Amino acid sequence: MANVQRIKIPRMPDRSVVECFRKLGEKYGVSSISVSALAFSQIGNVDLEKKDNEEFLTLLKHDSTLIESCSLRIAGLSVSYHRGGQYPPEQKSPVFDEILLNWNAQQGDLSNTDKLDIVALINTELKAFEPGRFIETGLSEEQNQLLSIHEGTLERLERLNEDLIRQSSQFRENIEKRFEEKTAELEQQTNEKKEKLDQEQEKRNEALEKREKALEDKLRSIDDRDNTHVRREIRDRMLEDVKVRIEQFGVSKSTEGKRNPVLIGIVLMIFVISAMLAYTVLEISQLNEMVIKKDNGSVPSVYWLWSKFTFLSVGLLGTILYYVKWQNRETQLDMHIPGP
Repeated sequence: MANVQRIKIPRMPDRSVVECFRKLGEKYGVSSISVSALAFSQIGNVDLEKKDNEEFLTLLKHDSTLIESCSLRIAGLSVSYHRGGQYPPEQKSPVFDEILLNWNAQQGDLSNTDKLDIVALINTELKAFEPGRFIETGLSEEQNQLLSIHEGTLERLERLNEDLIRQSSQFRENIEKRFEEKTAELEQQTNEKKEKLDQEQEKRNEALEKREKALEDKLRSIDDRDNTHVRREIRDRMLEDVKVRIEQFGVSKSTEGKRNPVLIGIVLMIFVISAMLAYTVLEISQLNEMVIKKDNGSVPSVYWLWSKFTFLSVGLLGTILYYVKWQNRETQLDMHIPGP
């Protein structure tokens, strides 16, 4: 036994009708629909997945209202579209079209959930409306139908607005929830990093304390050494230093080379003074011989020669002593030994 129900929809373009049937086919695994167009054009079965029917593609290319009817079957439910309604040509509506639902349980079972989903999809995609929602106002039937379509459109816009508001609110809640989750995650990561850094710092402090304690123990062990051992060590160092100084006693060749000009000058001075002394002694000896031979020698000349001899002797002695003292001082400076 077959049952038929009608869903009235506004006049729809071909593309909208085909798109609605395509979505139904994709959802319930139906790939072909039967299509007939105006001017007695029987296109027949069309595979929506292959898109190789040139007549069907030509129909869609015109983007008009050329489809007369089309249908598909989902189990025992037949869904068919009729331009102007399923009526004789003279009774077809210029305002609305119809979707016919034909149920035959013998051709296949379908759950109530699937049936409701199919009707809801048709109502949404093809903007179904309820005719005759207005009281009699003296308008024609077509005008009442147009008002019904208009009212249905307003209701859809209101539902769309409500959906947008609900989606916006849900989106905002999701954003806030994600923000809170992200904030909590970042706080947790920050706390974990802080805890890890604190642990590392604590380990470093412990290592530093151990090193400080080891250093203190070492200093304490050094301070606690036996005084005898310290004195013995100091004495050994002094003896070693004296030994080294004795082995390295004297000055370097370069230092001796720097002193050679002074030595040469002193030697020349001593030689000159000695020569002058010798000459003075010779003069004194000759003068004495002259005095002995002649008793009228000049006394002042004798005094002058002895004064000259004494001055030269003092100069010679002073030169020798100065050189000895200078040599001793330079040696002490080179050897870094403090003087007496």
